[in-house]
Amino acid sequence: VLLTQENEIPGLVAQELKRLHPDKIIVLGSDASITDNVLTQARALVP
Repeated sequence: VLLTQENEIPGLVAQELKRLHPDKIIVLGSDASITDNVLTQARALVP
């Protein structure tokens, strides 16, 4: 489990996701807690 901020994935979390090379990322949270910007950043981190 890696935690993110409302509007962006913190640099250390992004580095860890790149290191882990996940096949998929599951984002949990409502629109009020996770913005589309976070989803866009997460999509860019998976192959």
